[in-house]
Amino acid sequence: MLFDSGTRGNYDVGKFVVAPFLWQEGIKKIDTVIISHKDDDHCNGIPSIINRFNVDNIFVNKFFLESGNKVELLKLFTEKRIKTGLLADELEIKGYEPVNIEVLNPPDKDILRKRGILVDNIPANDSSNVLLIEYMGNKVLLCGDIGKIGIEMLLSGGDDSDVDISADIIQIPHHGGFIMNTSDLVKRVKPVHGIINGIARDISSSTIEHYQKYGVCLHKTNKNGAVSFTISKEGISVSTFL
Repeated sequence: MLFDSGTRGNYDVGKFVVAPFLWQEGIKKIDTVIISHKDDDHCNGIPSIINRFNVDNIFVNKFFLESGNKVELLKLFTEKRIKTGLLADELEIKGYEPVNIEVLNPPDKDILRKRGILVDNIPANDSSNVLLIEYMGNKVLLCGDIGKIGIEMLLSGGDDSDVDISADIIQIPHHGGFIMNTSDLVKRVKPVHGIINGIARDISSSTIEHYQKYGVCLHKTNKNGAVSFTISKEGISVSTFL
């Protein structure tokens, strides 16, 4: 499963970074691609991935589908005959057992409308697909770019405010940028490790302070390069490229 592939500008990270890495790992087929949301820095590398690998499924959400500015990308899915599905809170992604994959965000757009919530007021970042992945008793939380509203929706847990979103590893939202309620998220997730995939100017000192306050071990791709987490019977091991 591949979660996002993109970067700012015209550099093709799918072609020059992700594809060579996957080939090096002996991967020639991708069962599932998840696109968290519509921003280019999360999906402009996807076309090169689709053109270089056999991809079975692609999952987006209704916010992505109805954004109106990804017509060419959606057309490519059809041309390649890739099955496309929609994710929403409280769904699960099957087929990876014994790994459990839960979708925690966003809420279904139509359900929000029925509740009278103005979905047009939800920023693209806050509509990010958020996944909670559990394997061998360890959990990974992938947050995309959720911000203040996204964190509020995540912590509310839909109809279940007691939903357990604790995780050993968190992909820190929005490249480590400033988010007002970061502390609320860290207290609920209680991560051991946090990964920040962003350049130096993206990262807020306030965000760093919040995670360090709770003893989270931080890994930054702008300093460490690629960061790999391996889950085994012995627990979680971490390796970095730099």
